[in-house]
Amino acid sequence: MPGKRRRALVILTALCIWIFCTGAGDREEEPALLYEDGDVVGFIGDSITHVEYLPVSYVELLDNYYLSHYPKRDIEFRNLGMAGYTVRDILDIYDADPAFRGINKAVILLGMNDAMQKIPTEEYLTALEELVNRLKEDGLSGEDILVLSPTPYDQTCGINYDRNGFPYQTTDTGLQDFTEKLPDKTAEWGVAFADLHTPMRNLSIEIQKENDRNTLTVGDCIHPALEGHWMMVYEILTAQRALSRNDVMEEKDGFYQGEKGMCWSWSPRTLPMEQDEGLETLCSLFPTAGALVWEEFRVEGLSREKSYTVAVDGTELGTYSGEELAEQIDLAAAEENPLRDVMRQAAELNRERHHNAALYRAALCAAKAENPDLSEERMRIRYTGWKTEDNRLREEIRVLVTEAVSRKYTVTVAEEGYPAKELQEEARHFAEQAEKERAAREAAEQSILWLKKKLFILK
Repeated sequence: MPGKRRRALVILTALCIWIFCTGAGDREEEPALLYEDGDVVGFIGDSITHVEYLPVSYVELLDNYYLSHYPKRDIEFRNLGMAGYTVRDILDIYDADPAFRGINKAVILLGMNDAMQKIPTEEYLTALEELVNRLKEDGLSGEDILVLSPTPYDQTCGINYDRNGFPYQTTDTGLQDFTEKLPDKTAEWGVAFADLHTPMRNLSIEIQKENDRNTLTVGDCIHPALEGHWMMVYEILTAQRALSRNDVMEEKDGFYQGEKGMCWSWSPRTLPMEQDEGLETLCSLFPTAGALVWEEFRVEGLSREKSYTVAVDGTELGTYSGEELAEQIDLAAAEENPLRDVMRQAAELNRERHHNAALYRAALCAAKAENPDLSEERMRIRYTGWKTEDNRLREEIRVLVTEAVSRKYTVTVAEEGYPAKELQEEARHFAEQAEKERAAREAAEQSILWLKKKLFILK
């Protein structure tokens, strides 16, 4: 997506989200269901959670979102997906798999295999309730558990039909029934619920009006493609009321404004989330998804007619008009943003974590299939090897992002053609002069105070 068109799209997206979120200002909202420092979030699912078929998954993207928005929180996002599993299969492995131990939050995404195996809705719901109860027995409360409706089987896609017009699968009929029953059932169980099926199905139908073979899946009508995983993240965060924009320049130290621009020292609280072609594709189909990565940067008090170059620590991010800066730009879209490079590194390490987790879960699936009575001790040996490496990578990521938000950066907004260094030199002289004037005022005040004391004594 070209830079200017993408910026305009994201700005429009942010405004739409802002209007939507604030339009119901007189309605009291429930608090956001955010994950906190120290949480271990287990994502329990099938191949759509396990994800061996893509380099990233919704689990990893959610992890990146929290790294971006809350870089000082130490949260473990643990993938507990098992390719091909039904809810009952998960229950069968629950006690023996040590990866289920130690989680204090859970996200459940199951049902695709149940529907493909034509398991009745009541049987699916009964097994799901058992899984919820097992989690509660392990110390999780209802508010710690989020149940997701299964993603759709893309039954309306042209790929699902043979040359005579007959569907290969009608699986989505069962998934729709699961989805219709889940809101009432999850309320009865006292757990949180988010509907992934309905919005993803509706978007699929919409894009198929242009071409009936368009799909949010990888082309098998089952597994969400990269843009599908991004949409899952958007819907989960929206349902949790946890979707928020980064206001990256709220805190300014040593602010200076001269005739040619302004500069200040900045300690970032957030980082720009890593983006990819999957998000760009989704934004072209569903523009509001841009809110996932928006980083609001607004500067007022500049000439609206002139152009200004924005730089962080001397690295130029782009040139914008004073009017654009007053209205706001998306700092996350700036390719040269040094903090974006930090998140790229963090995302690469997270991708390695995802790959390792997928390999571990696949080995576990294979071992369990070969020997259904695989002992917990044997499984723990496999688990320990994976977890040791995972902890190492998580610590590397934690150090990387916390160091990035623990230092100060110099931000300059200089009139185009005016060197940032000269603006900084102006600011330094201004600060020195201000300090001299402050010291002189203090000295004068001390002299007056001394004189008053003298006069009082003489009197």
